[in-house]
Amino acid sequence: MLKLITILAIAVTSLSLDAQSTIPDGETADPIERMPTFISDCPEDKDHKACSDRAMLEFVYSNIGYPAKAVKRGVEGMAVVTFVIERDGTVSNIKILRDPGAGTGKELERIVNAMNDNGPSWRPGIQGGELVRVQFNLPVKFSLGEKGN
Repeated sequence: MLKLITILAIAVTSLSLDAQSTIPDGETADPIERMPTFISDCPEDKDHKACSDRAMLEFVYSNIGYPAKAVKRGVEGMAVVTFVIERDGTVSNIKILRDPGAGTGKELERIVNAMNDNGPSWRPGIQGGELVRVQFNLPVKFSLGEKGN
């Protein structure tokens, strides 16, 4: 029997803390006129956000690995990380909110950190015509599927 490792990134949701037109450092904005988008080759049209979300998920898919310790122990479950998209498009304040264990949470944290490796990877959010910080949650399901003969 061959084990199939599946990593499924689930819908990106945003959380925010404060609704102000001028957002002080250390705070995030809510609601957002224009949500941050992952930098991609997506056309600037009505489907830009959906295309950008797919590009972000492709980045996650192509960079994430299932930790060997998790495979060995049969660890599955939902890892959730939260992070802030800064006014300059970089990510900061990365925290693991849910960790199934055996390195899965740390692997997701590593992937979000990698978003800064080649400079900013996000177009920042806009509120009141100003760039604002926006907090995101990213859930990823780690699942060891089995493929029969």
